[in-house]
Amino acid sequence: MNYSGINMSDVRTKNKSIVLKLLNDSGDMSRKDISETLGLTPAAVSILTAELIEEGFVRESGKESDSDSSKAGRKKIKLTLCTDRFYAVSINVEKDNTCVSLVRLDGELISMRKVPTLENGKKSLTIAAESASEIIAESGVDEDSILGAGLGLVGSYDRKNDLILRFGLWENDFHPAEFLSRALNMNVEAENNVKAFAGAHMLFSKEQSKNLLFIKWSEGIGSAIIFDGKTVPGAQEIGHYITEHNSRICRCGRKGCIETVCTIESIAESVMTVYSAETTPILFSLTKGDASKIKEQIQVCDIRAIDDAAKAVILNRINLMARAAVNAATTMTPEKIILFGSMWSKSIFSLFVMECRKLAAFYKTDIIFKSGIMDKEDYIGPISLVSRAKFFLE
Repeated sequence: MNYSGINMSDVRTKNKSIVLKLLNDSGDMSRKDISETLGLTPAAVSILTAELIEEGFVRESGKESDSDSSKAGRKKIKLTLCTDRFYAVSINVEKDNTCVSLVRLDGELISMRKVPTLENGKKSLTIAAESASEIIAESGVDEDSILGAGLGLVGSYDRKNDLILRFGLWENDFHPAEFLSRALNMNVEAENNVKAFAGAHMLFSKEQSKNLLFIKWSEGIGSAIIFDGKTVPGAQEIGHYITEHNSRICRCGRKGCIETVCTIESIAESVMTVYSAETTPILFSLTKGDASKIKEQIQVCDIRAIDDAAKAVILNRINLMARAAVNAATTMTPEKIILFGSMWSKSIFSLFVMECRKLAAFYKTDIIFKSGIMDKEDYIGPISLVSRAKFFLE
């Protein structure tokens, strides 16, 4: 029998990753605090942090009084992550648009532009790569500080074989990460975009719960499961749950998927069928008689205060989303349901919780939460892929 074993360099790399993750989750800490929290010897922590400082991942951020020390006036030096020294390219693919960004690894956006998502994957990624190269050149950022690119993809994605499997926008006969890597001449980390957003939530929002159902609702609808702090392999395609209310053929080839009726585009189309100055005077006034503005108003207005005809359409879609969420949660019993995406306005969130509670009384606001990083929806998912692979050594 062949035992591969673990060598000392493997152990050291793992411990360095743990130190970096601790600093990310807990903020600045001294070597003594790190040692006590992780149960590592002070000598081991000194070696690990010295290497991390030399590699540029960590820096000494100053001193503070050590109230636990027996020596009066003794100080302990705090360590801080250097995420503000490194950058990554984010390419986030959605149904209609692809968002191309240059982002600092602490989540600070440097530059962003949107390009159309084309039906041909290679052409679409070629345009995205060209935009990324232009952004980098215009930014003045030192290319040596760019750790790589993150690629968020629609559909179920096989990271090991770099293939889009199901429910994707593009053909599954090319390798998107490899293709983009050649186009950008840098390493690319790719993942299903909703799983990438879920990982970003865990990384950037300081989430303490370890078992979550993560639901994204915006241009498309998707979900991910986080178990024991890690995203579960495979895309949990809540957007392709089949309902009995609709027989339209989905882009996945099946009939009646939630995504055929609950995306913002499909909701706006349905509202448009009842939209007029006579039947929906409140919405007509909010949109100034311009039907093209219905989509925007659905995402920002108080749904409870608009006309009954339009409200009935939107409430029906919220109810479908609530059913899908409760059914998905039943299979895993998450500590929390985390909501992410442009559709979760204050009023839609409240109505969604109300619909969930009609189905099961314990679904309330201490279980259902909006993610704290929704303002970074355009780019934060792919950035988390690079952070985990290159900075946190996962």
